[in-house]
Amino acid sequence: MDSRVSFAHGAMTTDDSTMSVTILTMSIGSEDDLLELRQRTRQIAGLLGFPTRQQAEIAAGTAGAGATILNSVSPVDVQFLVEESSPAQLFQVMLSFDSALAGTDAFPFARELLDDIGMTSEPESTRVLLSKQFPPGTPRVAGEALSKIAGELARRSRPESVFLEIQEQNRELFGAMRELARLNRELDGYAHVVSHDLKGPLTDIMLANELLREKLESGGMSGGDRGVQMLVDTIKNNVRRSAALIDDLLALAEAGQASTVESELDLNEVIARVLAERALVIRDRDVEVLLDDDLGTIRASAIHMHQLFANLVDNAITHNDASRPVIEIRRLTDEPGGWAKFLLRDNGAGIPTEELEKVFVPFHEGDKGSTGVELAIADKIVKLYNGEISAYNNDGACFEFVIQGLVG
Repeated sequence: MDSRVSFAHGAMTTDDSTMSVTILTMSIGSEDDLLELRQRTRQIAGLLGFPTRQQAEIAAGTAGAGATILNSVSPVDVQFLVEESSPAQLFQVMLSFDSALAGTDAFPFARELLDDIGMTSEPESTRVLLSKQFPPGTPRVAGEALSKIAGELARRSRPESVFLEIQEQNRELFGAMRELARLNRELDGYAHVVSHDLKGPLTDIMLANELLREKLESGGMSGGDRGVQMLVDTIKNNVRRSAALIDDLLALAEAGQASTVESELDLNEVIARVLAERALVIRDRDVEVLLDDDLGTIRASAIHMHQLFANLVDNAITHNDASRPVIEIRRLTDEPGGWAKFLLRDNGAGIPTEELEKVFVPFHEGDKGSTGVELAIADKIVKLYNGEISAYNNDGACFEFVIQGLVG
């Protein structure tokens, strides 16, 4: 075993408000060591429950900070910690070295990929603390779990595990390449649809504006001129269409952003607010809403949960062609591992079979000409919480989804 690495097996320090547990310590003194730092960081992040993408981000940010420090000082002591502080649980990497260093602005790459960077600096020593909040619903890490993590890290450091580690990293790499290819195809689709859908209204605006200018220049315009009124309406309507499309694009982009503001939410209150905001359309269409007596709680972003349920409710109202529309919102049996499961159903004609696999594709136009952005946003939010959403027909359109965010 490398003498520079120490598997701490859950060494613990506490103060009045937090409890920090050390998993592993090591030192880096050269560029070669940065590769090990990146690998160790990713290993620990994976064992703590971070998804693959976040493992890569944490490892890259930590290695970037280490590289910045090594440019001015050597060696650097590294300590991997789990900090238990209410309500968040944090994965932290502390970099300590015998030198003074400027502020945290020296680490722009790490600041972009991690949640927080702190620094304590004295004339002869500096500590840089990198922090990342655990994913929603991740089980608390303490005691026996920490010992298992340290033991697994020790096992992975043995020579015979190197080949298996390379195989695992290759699998992750190929998975990332497939995901990148899918995203590129998706972006190509966005570019085509957006260029087409924006080009139409903008062309109409330009044409109407040119005709209006000609009327003004000819002096043949009066306040009651119906032709002028039609041109003005055309411009107004197409500006509204363009603005709506841009709003959809912005909402779709923002829906894919992880939130660092999460709390224990009462979903009964979230749904009540969603329904109150749509009270007029629910009344006008005589929609009956059926809810479980208690939808329970979940740990998540209030904004995300409001968006998720609001978009699914809007979709159910818009596409429900029943004479007496009904929308059901149910919490199904929760699953082990922190998974909360939900069902939202309407009693309409359902989704055409050929559309079922496309309803979550952004800007896919369904049978009623909708852009599909609402369901694409719902899909993105569910995936932020490591979940999946599916659509099927069962006496109406059904959307069933599971997200990781159970409390406790």
